[in-house]
Amino acid sequence: SDPREMRLPAAGIICLEDAESGEIMLVDSGDRKLRERFKRLNEEQALRLRRFFRSLDIDQVQISTGRPYLEALLRFFRLREKRL
Repeated sequence: SDPREMRLPAAGIICLEDAESGEIMLVDSGDRKLRERFKRLNEEQALRLRRFFRSLDIDQVQISTGRPYLEALLRFFRLREKRL
């Protein structure tokens, strides 16, 4: 995941494009309520995805572009090795 995609910066009016529909939207990222809603929706989506993977017994590893990935991968494979 990319932390920059999880939160809107308080940058004023910005142009966003929906990756699926191509719809262009102008939003006021200076609006605190809008930023909080955007953050909450992203957190809810991440939770739904974790629950979905868990329901199918699919392992998931959390990797962020904002942190080194090696330790997260090593921890994931060590835990998986112990479990199997």
